[in-house]
This record gives sequence, C-alpha cells and structure tokens, in this order.
Amino acid sequence: MADLHIHEAFTYLRINGAAQAIAFYSQAFGAVEKFRLTEPSGRIGHAELQLGPTLLMLSEAFPEHGLLAPDGSITLGASVHLHVDDCDAWVARAVAAGATLEMAPTDQFYGERSARSCARSCSLSCNSRHITLPDPLLGRLSTNSTMRGTL
Repeated sequence: MADLHIHEAFTYLRINGAAQAIAFYSQAFGAVEKFRLTEPSGRIGHAELQLGPTLLMLSEAFPEHGLLAPDGSITLGASVHLHVDDCDAWVARAVAAGATLEMAPTDQFYGERSARSCARSCSLSCNSRHITLPDPLLGRLSTNSTMRGTL
C-alpha cells in the first residue's frame, strides 16, 4: 500500500454575495484576492483570498448543482476564526467595514480575548495573558497545559 499524505487543508465558503464578501474581507482584514473565476452569468464560481498565511476559498451558491449557501435564517455550525495580534483593533476595523458585533472583545477564562461578528460568520481572538489550564487527565493544574501570549 502506498503512503498517502494530506498536503494542505483549506477553508472553503459557499455564500450568497461572494463579491460583497470579498470586498468585506479585503477591507476588514486586509485579504488579498489571488484568483477569481466568474461565470458568464456573473456568479463567482471560485475565488481565493490570502489572509495572512492562510488561503481562504469561496464561491457563490450553485443550487442547480446541489451547492447551497446559508440564507441567514439559521445559525451556522462553522465560522472563520482569525487569531490576531490585537483583537480590539481588528474588531474596530471589521466594524468600520460593516460588521455587526454579536460579542464585543472580552477576556476569556482560558487566556484569550475574543469577539464574534455576525457579518460573514467571523470570530477573532488573541492571547491576552499567560494562564495554566487544568490537566483533564489528572484533574489538577499542570505545566503541560500552558497557553502564553501578550497583547
């Protein structure tokens, strides 16, 4: 049997309003559009955005091919989570680009400062302090379960 390897994994969003999403990600987070394939009807069939070291892929819905996009009537079980250097500054930039906050930047018990936006199902966080987490196997604090970071 040959060795099989996964080389990369990409986040791929299927959304209504792909052009607007591209504009939002560019303005809010500095995404750089690397590629766009637009079909004759004007729908975006595939686009690639560089977000820091990560490539984000997206397209419009194509219901005629069974490729559906959320319509906003339900809460999705997934989002784009950006781990950033300054949560508050990035949130301010996203709000200036049109995002609506579901949760303002808040210090969390696990050592991150997090925020959530309903615009394009996005969340942001940064490490806010050094903490030691309980070791779930031993039920006590352990130096093996440490998160470090500063704002």
